[in-house]
Amino acid sequence: MTTAPKPGDIRVPIESLRRGLFVAALDRPWSETPFLFQGFLIESDQELRALRELCRWVVIDPAHSDPAALREIAQASERAQDGGAAPATRAPVRPAP
Repeated sequence: MTTAPKPGDIRVPIESLRRGLFVAALDRPWSETPFLFQGFLIESDQELRALRELCRWVVIDPAHSDPAALREIAQASERAQDGGAAPATRAPVRPAP
């Protein structure tokens, strides 16, 4: 991951992504992806497909994400805990170098 997560950022498994989430960091360097910016709001199915092809997880920034998309992630995480799938988790915060 090339960008250190901020407090409050959430690591999300790729299968839980949806439109309205702000991607703050990837599980790989941004330079290995077609995304022009290091951080963006997911607005299209094309962006979702590209993320699903390239990554296993991303870090989202709740402060820049749509509240409705965040509620969906929280509900999916609760269902996953009941069913055993991997839930979204708070990203570990590491000090900047």
